[in-house]
Amino acid sequence: GCWLVSMAIRPSGTEPKIKFYLFTESPCRSRKELSDVKRRAESATHNLRVGLETWINLQLSDSPNDLAPLTNEAD
Repeated sequence: GCWLVSMAIRPSGTEPKIKFYLFTESPCRSRKELSDVKRRAESATHNLRVGLETWINLQLSDSPNDLAPLTNEAD
């Protein structure tokens, strides 16, 4: 099937941090497909999050600044 995976990035309005929002979208043609589509969407979003966290932490490890590693508030 066709998948759309995207993200939005914005600064927090109240804290000194950046927020990442991940979205996964796929068509679902019937109720019988729904649980499988949800499972695959959750997997695609998880894979995007893991890749993004890995990349950010690599960038931060090379940074001369005293920046904290990425944390996940969703877990």
